[in-house]
Amino acid sequence: MIKLNLEANTEEEKLIKEHLENTASETLAEKINNGTKIIKDNKTLLNKKDFNGFLNYAKEQAKSSAKNGVAMIHHETVFGWAIHYFEEDSIEGTLYNEDGTEYKKIV
Repeated sequence: MIKLNLEANTEEEKLIKEHLENTASETLAEKINNGTKIIKDNKTLLNKKDFNGFLNYAKEQAKSSAKNGVAMIHHETVFGWAIHYFEEDSIEGTLYNEDGTEYKKIV
């Protein structure tokens, strides 16, 4: 089983982490554990994702599935969202500069 550097605080997060550890490829584990380099605003940044970002992503996915303000989501769907969230490079988590400081866009 692959070990992932994800902090899981709730029972739900622990279940999702366990699912990811049991199903993640080496490539996905590398992305989760070390982040991925992206180019933004002409800078090379490290994109690191965590459960806070995933929960926001899942909330938006559930909202788009809701009918009459109610969403009933099967756990396998949530597991699929988790894999997609952590795998997809175009979804941004927390961005870091090359020196390790958090990236803040200058406005």
